[in-house]
Amino acid sequence: MVVADGADAASSLPSVAVAAQLARTVLEQLPGDFVLDERDREGLRFLDPALLGETGLRPSALEAHAVTYAIVRRISRESLQSAVKIDMVAMFLLRALRRLAGKRGVTVAVPALDHVDRPSLRVLNRLLWLSDRDDRFRVVGICLGDPLAEAPEPDDGGGLAPRLARSRRRLFERLRLEWQPRTISLRTAAPVLPRIGSGSADQGPDAVTAVAEALVEHNYDRAYLLAGSVLDGGDPGDSTADLLRLVGLCDANIGEVDSGVAALGAALQAARRPELRAHLHYLTGLLITKRRYDLDAADEEYRAGLEELETAWNADDAEFERAWLLNGRALVASLHARACPPEERQSRLHDVMRQEVAAFRLATRGSEPRHVYLRHNLLANTAFVLEMLARFDEAIDFWHRAFGQFLGKTANAGAFEPIYRYRVGVLEWKAGREETTASLREALQQAASRHDRFQAERIRYALAFVSLDLGETAEALEHFRAGLMQAWELRDPLACLQHARGLCAAARRERRPRLERTVRIWLRLTGHHALQEVEDDLAEPPSPPSPKLPAYIPGIDLEPTPEVNLNVYLAGPQPSAGGDSSPRAAAAGRVAT
Repeated sequence: MVVADGADAASSLPSVAVAAQLARTVLEQLPGDFVLDERDREGLRFLDPALLGETGLRPSALEAHAVTYAIVRRISRESLQSAVKIDMVAMFLLRALRRLAGKRGVTVAVPALDHVDRPSLRVLNRLLWLSDRDDRFRVVGICLGDPLAEAPEPDDGGGLAPRLARSRRRLFERLRLEWQPRTISLRTAAPVLPRIGSGSADQGPDAVTAVAEALVEHNYDRAYLLAGSVLDGGDPGDSTADLLRLVGLCDANIGEVDSGVAALGAALQAARRPELRAHLHYLTGLLITKRRYDLDAADEEYRAGLEELETAWNADDAEFERAWLLNGRALVASLHARACPPEERQSRLHDVMRQEVAAFRLATRGSEPRHVYLRHNLLANTAFVLEMLARFDEAIDFWHRAFGQFLGKTANAGAFEPIYRYRVGVLEWKAGREETTASLREALQQAASRHDRFQAERIRYALAFVSLDLGETAEALEHFRAGLMQAWELRDPLACLQHARGLCAAARRERRPRLERTVRIWLRLTGHHALQEVEDDLAEPPSPPSPKLPAYIPGIDLEPTPEVNLNVYLAGPQPSAGGDSSPRAAAAGRVAT
């Protein structure tokens, strides 16, 4: 039996604490001839460098500046980096538990499962997803209460206890669907939650930093605990507003959109500086844009933010916030343009381009990471507008000029280069350039070299689709076949279906009906419920690749995904005349995205 120490009711849910304890226990029991590979070491270092006998603390999530600012300044998850590490940890645990199990089997016991931190639960979930039916280990969790018992609804923006209860119940509802566990209940029990106030009692900027770090690590429950330690009875002011802002972002990421908007409203009531108030209007507008798809209401928030800056205390900060607000208005304008007839769409997109240029001019000063991130965001958006205008060659040249200078020069170049090459490769395909497959092959090689199985699978799909589109059917067959295996290794049924659809399309083009039948049989043999009845789906043509690689991995995150992928929606084909092609209609399933 392997016992991973759980947590008690006073736990502040520190990130990956239980996963690190499980890894430590497993390492202590492994035989001496068990060899850790590079991927194992990288995953264990993510949990705790001490697991490898290394000194120093676990790296702060706030050190990854691009990820940090995507999350704390925008409604973004940006979970790819942590997802890759969680996958590495789960792969290590899978290999180690198989070695320990031998022919007798092994049980992993997790006390106080309902008080395990969210990142550790992601590790456990990933481990169970990667396991096979014939694996000889099982996980037994003992709960202090009933994590599925009814929890109180979140209130109007102030109290954290109802939010924590709702968040944990949502999480365990998702885990029940994922695991389909055998449940033994000795008695009817209410949820037993970690206590608000059991976290750090830091005040002011230190409290904001601690909550921001929990948010960046997607440890939303810890963020609620830490924020609650300070907000309970706290005086209104900018520190309180900052904490409520982060609470609102946590709400949004767990799917509590209304509660998130309410928290941002409460933050607005507490905030004093016009620059912070403008930023809160920006975040509210972005949340309404990306989750409610109410473009008019979102634009009103951006307008209100610009009005706040009329009485700004600091001119430089005002320009910085004004640039973000113009960027938000440009997003709304581009979404309006997407639903317009072709002639009007072109005119509106040129207006969007002018807004992005105006925003960039405001952002040229400042060398702090927040300024650099804003400029990069605006440059990437400008390239995206060029893509929407079907000016693909210009988009490629602009992308090279804006970001090519960073290739091989950044501390995190290994993560950046596959993203860069993939973006170029997809644009080259749209531009009809021959070098598209070379760019995608290079992106695939770079993703594979850094053990990023998620990006590698998505790049493989793009390479297969482009090869099929270019008439290189034999190469497309090989990539779709390899991609299907990759997708299954990742236990991603939607990706499996995409590759299978492409493989069947290539088989039909090659007049190989036996291969098409084999694909259908193979999907059924996986035993996955989502791949059993897919006859009609496989008859459809494969979907084009996304214009960008995903920034978050739903299969690891355990949180709901937005109803509309706005990148795919905006870069998709021009909608046909008539009908509703707005983002709201896309969310309702009335148009293809």
